Amino acid sequence: EMTATQMRNFGATVSITEKEIKVAEGSYCIEKIRVEPDWSSAAFWYEMVAFNPGAKVLLPRLSENSVQGDRFLTTVFTELGVQSDFTDDGLVLSHNGKVAKSIDFDFTRAPDIVPSVMVACAGLGVESRFRGIEHLRIKESDRILSMQQELGKTGTEIVQEGESYLLYPGKKVTGKLVFNSHDDHRMAMSLAPLAMKFGIVAIKNPDVVKKSYPGFWDALRKTGVFTLETAED
Repeated sequence: EMTATQMRNFGATVSITEKEIKVAEGSYCIEKIRVEPDWSSAAFWYEMVAFNPGAKVLLPRLSENSVQGDRFLTTVFTELGVQSDFTDDGLVLSHNGKVAKSIDFDFTRAPDIVPSVMVACAGLGVESRFRGIEHLRIKESDRILSMQQELGKTGTEIVQEGESYLLYPGKKVTGKLVFNSHDDHRMAMSLAPLAMKFGIVAIKNPDVVKKSYPGFWDALRKTGVFTLETAED
């Protein structure tokens, strides 16, 4: 749908049905457009605000009228304590003080935010049902299995029930929390905010974030909330 929207913005005629996509013959018209920031990269900041009720974060140039499916973050994280306010400068995140006991959402159109939502639910103690996420098994890693393994280290269980996955938060198991990034940028970035809940975490192969957010670790350092160190294997 996002691709079709951009094509239409440049003069193409596109129709989409359940079984087919039709593009009429024609040519593109050159227009000026504003390139949107990446909504999926906002997911990690939503986590951090969810874990820190006193936090307030400005994400420049993010628009309420975005064509990106990951703007679904605003809906999901409202239930996890995060308020989204759109201003002339961008999106302002703050804590609304209201965290649901459980959530149930379909992520078919926003699969990239699922790791962050799972981590937030685990950290906040929110039971959750995730629908429409089976295609996460063929991302940079099998993100369902990766999350089961890594969040399992906090005592969290993720179990399949039909076409849904249920997340049951637990308590941190004893010992140091060392997370495997599974060579997956979103795994590394989504797990990092758990340092706000557990004090210290280690992320193996942190450089994988360069695929989509090369400045991620520097951005965390600049918040003044995180202290980053290079750990020995």
